Amino acid sequence: MEIDYKKLVTEYRSKRFCILRDVINDDELDTILEFYNSLVKDDNGRHLEVKFGDINNNLEDSMIANLFRKISIIRVKVLSLSSNFMMHRNLSEDALEDEWERLMVEVMQKYGGWSRFMQYGKGHKFNAHKDAIGEVMAILHLSQPLTDYTGGLYVYHPETKKEECVDDMLNTKDLILCVSNYYMHRVDIKPLTKTGRLTYFVNFNPLSSEGAVFQGRMESLVNKLKA
Repeated sequence: MEIDYKKLVTEYRSKRFCILRDVINDDELDTILEFYNSLVKDDNGRHLEVKFGDINNNLEDSMIANLFRKISIIRVKVLSLSSNFMMHRNLSEDALEDEWERLMVEVMQKYGGWSRFMQYGKGHKFNAHKDAIGEVMAILHLSQPLTDYTGGLYVYHPETKKEECVDDMLNTKDLILCVSNYYMHRVDIKPLTKTGRLTYFVNFNPLSSEGAVFQGRMESLVNKLKA
C-alpha cells in the first residue's frame, strides 16, 4: 500500500484529522474478523470491547501484532512529519522502514501504547467527551456505515460550532487519525446488522505525562487564586 504522507500531513494540519483509504485488503479483513469472532468480549455498557496489552505484548509475529504495528507506524509517521509530535527526534519521509519501526517501538514503549476492538450494537453509545491532552485516536473501520449501522462518531468543531458524523466519510478498511482532545466527540449508532459498528482502535498519548504535570500545575494555581 502506497501512502501519500504529504497529502495526509496537509489534511492533518488543517483539520486535526486525516483519513487513509483501504489500509488493509479483503483477505486481511476476513482474517481480522475471524480472529475477532473467536474472542470473548467484555460488555461495559457502552460497547463490546477486547483490549490488548502494550507494545511489549505485540512484537511477536501474529496477525493482531502485525496489524498493531502497521497502524502504529502510520500514526507515528503522520504525527512526526506534521511537526505536531513532541519528540526528541524526527525522521524524514524517505527514511527507511526499519528506522520508522524502531522509532515506533521506542515511542510505544515510552508511552504505553495499546489497542482494542470496539463494537457498538443495540443500546450502546458513548456520551460526549474529550480525551487527555495530546491524545490522537487511530481507528480502523471493520464494518460498513449505512450498511451495518447508521450514525457513528460525531465530532463537534470548536471553531465552527457545528457537529458532523465522521463515519459519513468512511468505508470498511479505512483508517482515521483524529486529535481527540481538540474535538468534543461522541458515538451514537443504530445497528442495521448484528455486526453494528466494529472498529480496531490503537491508542497512545505522546503528551500524557507532560499533560498531567501541566494540568496539576494549573489546578494548583487555580486553588491558590481561590484561597
